[in-house]
Amino acid sequence: MSFLSGGQAETIYSMPAPGASASAPGAVSVILSGNTTTNPGFQLPALASIWGGMDKLPGKTLGVRARGIFGTPASSPGTWLVGCGLNTTQATKPPAIVLAATGAFTLASPNLSVTNGQWELEFDIVVQSAGTAAGAAANAVLNTGGNFNIGPGNNAATASGIGLMVGNTSITTVNPTVSYWLELYATFSTGPASTQLQCNQFYVVGYN
Repeated sequence: MSFLSGGQAETIYSMPAPGASASAPGAVSVILSGNTTTNPGFQLPALASIWGGMDKLPGKTLGVRARGIFGTPASSPGTWLVGCGLNTTQATKPPAIVLAATGAFTLASPNLSVTNGQWELEFDIVVQSAGTAAGAAANAVLNTGGNFNIGPGNNAATASGIGLMVGNTSITTVNPTVSYWLELYATFSTGPASTQLQCNQFYVVGYN
C-alpha cells in the first residue's frame, strides 16, 4: 500500500508531545524523541510500502526535521553529539544505523549560561537504489545530508551559535522491506545538573 499519491509532500509522522528532557546526563547516550507509553516512539514503515513497491524507490526522498531547547552551565558542559538513526530494537542508543549526526562538539560562549537555547536538526534521506527482494535480504542504498544549528534563542544581538553539516559520507544501506524505529538521540561526555537538552518537534515528510 502506498502512503503517497498525487505528486505531493505528505506528513508521515509528527511527534505529539515533547520528548523527555535530558539533565545531568554523564557519559551516556539518551533518546530525545518519544519513547514512553504516552508519547511512543515512531516506527517508520518499510520504505517499499511507503511508495508502493521496490521498483518505485530510486530517487524517492524523506525529510526529517527536529527542533528543541537546551540549557548550559557557566563552564565545562562537556562534549555533545546529536543525531538521528534507525533501530530494529526500539531505544537502542546510539542507533544501529546512524543516518545523520553532528560528531562530538563542545559548546563555548555565547552558548554557556544559556537558559533559552534552541537547536534544530534537518536532513533529507534520498533512496539511490532499492536492492532486490529475491534471495538474501534486500539492501537499499541511502544518501543523507542536512544541517544542525544550536544557539541562544530569540536574541538577534547574540553573536552566533554553532552550525554543523550532517549526513553520510559513505554508503548507508537498509532493508527496504523492514520497518525501523526512527529515533533522535544525544551522546554526552560529562555534564552538570544545569545541562538540559530536549526535543519539542520531530516530524517526517515523504516526497513523491
